[in-house]
Amino acid sequence: MDINNIKARINANGNQFRDLNGMPVFEVPKGLNKHTIYNSTLWIGGLDSTDALYISAERSSLSNSDYTYGPLSVDGLLYTDQQTIDDYNRVWLVNRLQVEGHIAWANNPSANPTYTIPADILEWPAHGDLSKNQSYNLAPYVDVNGNGVYEPHLGDYPQIRGDRCAFFIFNDAGIPNTESGGTPLGIEVHAMAYAIDCPQSYAFDHTIFMYYKIFNRSQRDYYETYMGLYVDFDIGYPWDDYIGCDVERGSIFGYNGIDVDGSGGFDHYGINPPAQSLTILGGPFMATDGTDNPKYSIVVDPVTGDTLYVQNCDESINGMNFGNGIIDDERLGLTGFIAPPIILPWGVNLEDVFFYNALKTLKYEGSPFLYGGYGPECKFLYPGDSDPCNWGTGGQLPNGPAYWTEETSGNEPSDKRGLASLGPFTFTAGSAHMLDFAFVYGRDTAGVYSSIDAMKANIDTIRSCFFSNMNPCGVPIINSVNSHLSPEETLFRIYPNPAEDILHVETNSPDMFSFQIFDLTGRCIIESHKNIQLAYVDVSNLKTGMYVIRINSESQLKTFRFVKTE
Repeated sequence: MDINNIKARINANGNQFRDLNGMPVFEVPKGLNKHTIYNSTLWIGGLDSTDALYISAERSSLSNSDYTYGPLSVDGLLYTDQQTIDDYNRVWLVNRLQVEGHIAWANNPSANPTYTIPADILEWPAHGDLSKNQSYNLAPYVDVNGNGVYEPHLGDYPQIRGDRCAFFIFNDAGIPNTESGGTPLGIEVHAMAYAIDCPQSYAFDHTIFMYYKIFNRSQRDYYETYMGLYVDFDIGYPWDDYIGCDVERGSIFGYNGIDVDGSGGFDHYGINPPAQSLTILGGPFMATDGTDNPKYSIVVDPVTGDTLYVQNCDESINGMNFGNGIIDDERLGLTGFIAPPIILPWGVNLEDVFFYNALKTLKYEGSPFLYGGYGPECKFLYPGDSDPCNWGTGGQLPNGPAYWTEETSGNEPSDKRGLASLGPFTFTAGSAHMLDFAFVYGRDTAGVYSSIDAMKANIDTIRSCFFSNMNPCGVPIINSVNSHLSPEETLFRIYPNPAEDILHVETNSPDMFSFQIFDLTGRCIIESHKNIQLAYVDVSNLKTGMYVIRINSESQLKTFRFVKTE
């Protein structure tokens, strides 16, 4: 991934940014051989109905792994074979301009008779191997003629995000879990790393995005499930770093512990080193409760009589889709962060429960962390002043100073690893949850803390644009290719179509709208209850087939059909 000012290696087994020799490849700015991240991995763990633990997790080991390449069978047997593993030991790399060129050729082949379909579009892994009981639909694609078959020679094309994306699939059941030692859940991850080519935006020019769609291919429901993202931050020279979190921005971040990074080495940043975040944009869906959970409470100022909107002290602080007018589409954000000197001690005979305790933001042996070392029990370490309502301590005031960082704890700068946690949630058999996150960079010329401020400003830009699905250059982030849309659809747009899990509904007009979704019997099954301009509609639980969406605005009524796929 090198379309913007970051050069990042994408590995198809999910252990990101590290090459085969164990060297970091998250170079920013690219071309200078200086890196801010060593590696990042997915953790996930949950309990079955008998409270037996299932977990998969990796750290920075080159010799141990809990994940391998490719899809699993969908029959609950969690079958894969060496040929599948070998076939999926790759990423499919596609550019937006390639896709737009493919669409132009399909619409008018005679205009470019020598056109050759790019290999990664031609070989896009849209369908699984049914002889191995794999899912029929794998990589997302636009089915131009609606026949349910990926046919690039007839104009079908990959459904991508951003201006350059890398698609890959990995699972946790194809090999023994030699890192965590746990029993694998049977998850299959459809992953897309992507970047935006918008050089006039510093934030987008220094950000890599990730999207994971995580399937439970087992026949077990998992309870008290947690996802986690492990990150080994290395800000140039790795042994002089600190780590922290920003609760309101859903971010964890690494930064230099002293004003000058390293000692003049070619891969050291030197003076005014940068700060690097992992930012959660949207996590797993919350349990349904029949309401559109609000983000703010309305309070009347007793003195002035002004109406105030006060942030609720709950998951809406950094979660997604709260108060957007749609019932039961809320997604968790960052719910916990831990960062001891290392997440789990090296040289200790680790048990799977140690990894699970870390996901629950407990010390590895199961005891809680105390805010600032004084109490009360807490879910976020080193939040600074980013948790003003004390959500991480259950609403209790700190027993000591409220402002808490590694510096105030007296920690020495060193090599830092952190774990961002999201949960708990229930992961039912056959279902899928999504995880959207980004790696956002910042650097300024007035010292370490100004770099942190610059990073946080960039995070604000990324979050705002992601939630509105438009980058500063005027191109959608999700489903960035829209050449197939009719003029009518550019006023009111629904995408992707077909849709697997999330249907986006938006307008380019200033009008607000509401909508209703009907099945073909005329029964209303999903609706919004207030006017909006952008909606992320969870359709993952709908049966496969055709549906009708009716969009009502102040000036017009439009009806579209869309297809729900598995």
